[in-house]
Amino acid sequence: MADFSTQLYPLLVAVTQWETVDFSPHHHCSGTSSKCSNAPSFRCYTCAASHLPSRFCQGCAVLHQWNSRCHRLGDAQDNPPPARKTGASGEVRLPEILCCKEATGAGRILKLHSLTGSETVRLKRCQLHNDGDICVMLVREFGFFPSRIQKTPHAFAYPLLSLALKLRKLGTAFQATAEAFFGTEFKDAKGTLVYINHLWILFANWQ
Repeated sequence: MADFSTQLYPLLVAVTQWETVDFSPHHHCSGTSSKCSNAPSFRCYTCAASHLPSRFCQGCAVLHQWNSRCHRLGDAQDNPPPARKTGASGEVRLPEILCCKEATGAGRILKLHSLTGSETVRLKRCQLHNDGDICVMLVREFGFFPSRIQKTPHAFAYPLLSLALKLRKLGTAFQATAEAFFGTEFKDAKGTLVYINHLWILFANWQ
């Protein structure tokens, strides 16, 4: 540990960039193909972790969050960008996932979960695609594994699923694994259906 003491302060400063927003004068908005001239006021920590452009003005932050699933964006106070709204009533819009261009109707609500947060979307399908087709599409095109096939209410990003399975394989307690990903407000992860039937059965029985 002695060698760390010589670089302790620079390391702490470097680490804080993953928890706070650094808007130095040389930073510019990453939105609209890097052609936006507005000063950035939000950062996408999900993109930053993948070394992608991650600083956005408010307008571009709203658009980025709309087009990206489960990305964590925050301003200097870690507040998310305002929700995208539509219509004279100012109704908040939910991002939509469509099976194809023929998808119609109001659809149903789907909760997505990832290592960097959760997001609610509206899932729409046409008459030709069934629930199984939708689940395959969620995995293949979006990387989210469904909690069940029929009318799945939740889907998990593959990195989250993979890490949870590894933790269970290493002997991490089921409840501890659940709390690590979803918080500690529910003390009985198995008893409450909040933590999704089929995936948690998979986690609980993973050897």
